[in-house]
Amino acid sequence: MSVSRHPVALRLERRVGSATKLLATVMVLPLVDGIFPALVVAGVMGTATGIVETGILIFGGSATAAVILAEMDGDRKQMVSSVLLIGAVIVPLAAVEAAFAPTFRGFLNLPVFERFAGLVILTIAAKTASSEIGEHLPSPGVIIALGLVASFEPAGFAIETSPEYVVNGAAA
Repeated sequence: MSVSRHPVALRLERRVGSATKLLATVMVLPLVDGIFPALVVAGVMGTATGIVETGILIFGGSATAAVILAEMDGDRKQMVSSVLLIGAVIVPLAAVEAAFAPTFRGFLNLPVFERFAGLVILTIAAKTASSEIGEHLPSPGVIIALGLVASFEPAGFAIETSPEYVVNGAAA
């Protein structure tokens, strides 16, 4: 059983099982719920600093560190191999999602969408800081969905990709 007393961590651990599966779930959530592509579209990863900040906030944040430090069993070599195995799946997924960021950029009103991306970052920070506050806030996925609805402009739709985003997405 988890050493964590955080209600979100306990619920998540009950659903997925082992510490490695828990780590994989925590690290893949930003790709699934739309946080990562939202930050790419908002232009957060335009600089090296933005790439590092996104990687730390989204993929290497407090939840990832907590799972590695508190939940994973075994020696250092086993933990490193588990993290590398998970990374071998997540890095290509992040690159693919980032590649299609220009497609999203074409049919979104970016100034409006960037405000919602900022709300996602604030929500993640608040949920990390306090489980009580986090229970009253909407999930980041809901905020992204609302941002998509509020900023949708179908006139600019065209499928595009960008190698620059692929490299930045994989680096994060």
